[in-house]
Amino acid sequence: YLDHPPMMGWMSALTTALFGRTAWAVRLGPVLLGGATAWLLGAAARRLFSGRAALLAVLAWEVMPGPLLPSVTLLPDGPMAFGWAAALLGLVLALWGGRPAAGWLLAGAGLGFALTGKYTAALLGPAVALYLLLSREHRRQLLTPWPWIALAVAAAVFAPVIAWNAQHDWASFRFQFARRVSGFEAFDPA
Repeated sequence: YLDHPPMMGWMSALTTALFGRTAWAVRLGPVLLGGATAWLLGAAARRLFSGRAALLAVLAWEVMPGPLLPSVTLLPDGPMAFGWAAALLGLVLALWGGRPAAGWLLAGAGLGFALTGKYTAALLGPAVALYLLLSREHRRQLLTPWPWIALAVAAAVFAPVIAWNAQHDWASFRFQFARRVSGFEAFDPA
């Protein structure tokens, strides 16, 4: 489908190839990603705070309606949330966990994965850059190769989407961005 990046289709193709063309096989990918997202959030909270914080983070994730829907349906938000959580854990490892190489690589892979789920994941890049610019403690990370390597990893993971769009007159990008921009014409602050 040109209206979203391909991750949901890729996941459904994988799970149905493994388990047959059934409704539960189609929905298996989002369920697995939902559980993995909760685990990633718990791991990040544990590293930043404590085991109790990890438990609370996982419980909060599992009971909120927002994350529940993409965990049981074929919405692009599920892969985006998983990739975002992987990037978050990567950033925790890179900035506070004493593992900059592994952390930045995971952050880049997570961002790339998130982008193959939903294009709005691109907002993570500027958010991290802004944090690094404003953080006295972590600003020096911008002088290391790791954030830039992370961007290259994200671009490599996202490259099939760019290649497909380049071969199809940028159909997916035009559909998403033209639709979003046209919505602003009707925007009324009142």
